[in-house]
Amino acid sequence: MNKKIRPAIAGKVTIVTGASSGIGEVTALEFASAGAMVVLAARRVERLQKLAETIRCGSVSQYPSEIIQYIERR
Repeated sequence: MNKKIRPAIAGKVTIVTGASSGIGEVTALEFASAGAMVVLAARRVERLQKLAETIRCGSVSQYPSEIIQYIERR
C-alpha cells in the first residue's frame, strides 16, 4: 500500500461501513494509507478479513455487520 500520511487524518479513528467492496473498500484503503486507525464493518466476513490483512500495516479493527447491529440494539 502506498502510504501518503495526511496530518489532518493521521491518528484519527475512522469507521467505514460496507468496507468489504466498492466505495467502502476504497475509502478504508484511503483512510489507512493516510494514517488513520480504521474500523471496518461489512456483511461479508471473508472479504472483510482480506481487506484487514491488506491494510494490516496500519491500525485496523474489523467487525461483521451482525456485531454492529447488536451494538446498535443495546
